[in-house]
Amino acid sequence: MIGNLSDSFHEVNVRLKLDEFTVKEADGVLLRTPDIICRDAASLLVNLHSLDIRGISKMSAR
Repeated sequence: MIGNLSDSFHEVNVRLKLDEFTVKEADGVLLRTPDIICRDAASLLVNLHSLDIRGISKMSAR
């Protein structure tokens, strides 16, 4: 699964490799960020490994 987010300050591309509903691989690149804190977020994508995405809503991601 490939996704892109773009707003006034950020642009990020993310790739997730899934086995059914479980994240097997996650990587991405931040193409546009306003500061260093945002750029560091790409390294956190590894935290999605083994995550079961069933039942996750936008509200639970906050």
